[in-house]
Amino acid sequence: MKHDDAEDSWSACIELPPAMTSPRAARSMLRLALTEWGVGQLDSLDLLLTEVVTNAVVHAGTPFTVHVTGRPGWARVEVHDCSAEPPHQRRANRRSEHGRGLLLVDRLADSWGWQQDEQSLPTGKSVWFEVSAADGDSHTAGDDLVAAFDIDRIPAL
Repeated sequence: MKHDDAEDSWSACIELPPAMTSPRAARSMLRLALTEWGVGQLDSLDLLLTEVVTNAVVHAGTPFTVHVTGRPGWARVEVHDCSAEPPHQRRANRRSEHGRGLLLVDRLADSWGWQQDEQSLPTGKSVWFEVSAADGDSHTAGDDLVAAFDIDRIPAL
């Protein structure tokens, strides 16, 4: 983890295996970094980080790197894996246990995307999202979206 006082920006990076414990490890790194730098929690950041990391575990199945950069009120998360398979949103019905992760990212992040990643040769990609401090309206919309997915029924990772 590093902090640049001149620009009041910070970054942290962690390499993780394709294991079901990796989302928890990524959240721990994020919380430690935010606490160390005195940056307040950005709404939805934990949830979005968990979704993107879980996708790397489940769909890429390769070791991956989580890189978080930010400044007060804003953060960018990038997950670099070694799978060339692009992310794609699935259509989940009410009974589906999977298929909502990228929908959450699309609805709750300020922006998100993916790109082929030259650093993960021979193949690989980077999935990223950005969030900023939410105003009251966007926070309420996020709460409503999470409630609609009955998130309490999804087991913790």
